[in-house]
Amino acid sequence: MKTTRIILNGAAVGAGMCIPGFSGGTLAMLLGTYDELLYSTAHFQKDIRKHSRFLGLFAAGGAVGLLIASLLVSALLSTPAEMPLRFAFLGAAIGCIPPMMHDTEIAPVTLKKLPLILCGAMTALLISLIPTASFTDADSSLLQIAGGVLIAAALVLPGISASQMLYVLGLYEPTLRNIAAGNIIALLPLAVGVLLGIILTAKLLCILLERYKGTYLVILGFMLFSLKEMIPPCHNYNELFIGALCCAIGFVLSTLCTKKSK
Repeated sequence: MKTTRIILNGAAVGAGMCIPGFSGGTLAMLLGTYDELLYSTAHFQKDIRKHSRFLGLFAAGGAVGLLIASLLVSALLSTPAEMPLRFAFLGAAIGCIPPMMHDTEIAPVTLKKLPLILCGAMTALLISLIPTASFTDADSSLLQIAGGVLIAAALVLPGISASQMLYVLGLYEPTLRNIAAGNIIALLPLAVGVLLGIILTAKLLCILLERYKGTYLVILGFMLFSLKEMIPPCHNYNELFIGALCCAIGFVLSTLCTKKSK
């Protein structure tokens, strides 16, 4: 039964990672598996057999959920549903912020906390200033590896959406298309970067999250600034109205899913 639960949790987190605004770390936290994930990654060498089994089952479930969700989302993004869907993603991202603030005990936001929030926002700004062509260029394997390292932080940290990070780096749609098409070769540089990033940052993040609550304030600033990268263009008032409605629906669904998970 525990094996089935681990696989299903992995599938849920993998599917959620395809949707900008849904944080894999937050989903794992709400499913009650985040602490074990972080500990197994950060202290893998302490019990290799136990941790490799847990991580292997979770990764297998995640791969299945990721593949199914990427096929669905990739198909929808090539239809007239693209604009409403992007607004729904935006609403879902906004809906993830209040529960993250509550669960990490950083609410309410005071003037003393603003510098750390601004630090997170400035980090997102600096990342957004990197030319997206640097990461999408077929010849920039090293830069794609670097992008993978950045995405790894989003995979480990609760509150940051990995797909949202892909949006910021301009890698979301190319990655989604490659996953849906099974183009493994094109995904290798990014996958190597993600793997290296998880290994290099898991222990550091484990220490920071345990000792410094301010880490979550930096995450909050990053999330707030990154929202602007998800806003699709509107060409008329009808699209704006539909977009606002879809954004509200995404927000409500995100909030309901969070409450249901709890």
